[in-house]
Amino acid sequence: MANIKQVIEDDGTIRFYLGDLHHNPEGPAVIAYDGKHKEYWYKGMRHRIDGPAVEYADGDYEYFQQGRRHNLQGPAKRIDGRLEYWINGIQYMTEDEYIMVLFAMGYVNGKKFSN
Repeated sequence: MANIKQVIEDDGTIRFYLGDLHHNPEGPAVIAYDGKHKEYWYKGMRHRIDGPAVEYADGDYEYFQQGRRHNLQGPAKRIDGRLEYWINGIQYMTEDEYIMVLFAMGYVNGKKFSN
C-alpha cells in the first residue's frame, strides 16, 4: 500500500492514513484494540461497497458509500435494535416508504430489475 501510513495507538487501536485522511483500500482503516470494532474509510470518507462501513463490537452496524449513509439491501443503520433506512444520504421514516422508493428506482430485494 504505497503512501499508506499505519499508526498503532497506545490502546492497540490500528489506524491507516493517506496523508491525514483515514484510508485503506484493502480493508478497515480503523481496527479497535479488541478487533471487534472496524471502520472502512476511503480518502477520508466512510465507504464500503460489500458490507457495513462501521461494524460495532456488539453487532450493530452502519452502511456508508462515499461518506453518505446508503444501503439498497436493508437498513443502513442498526444501533441498539433501532433500524434506519437510508439511500444516498436520505433517511426514509418507515421500511415501507424505503421499499417504495427502491421500487420506483427499479430495485427489488436490493437488485436492479429491467422491464
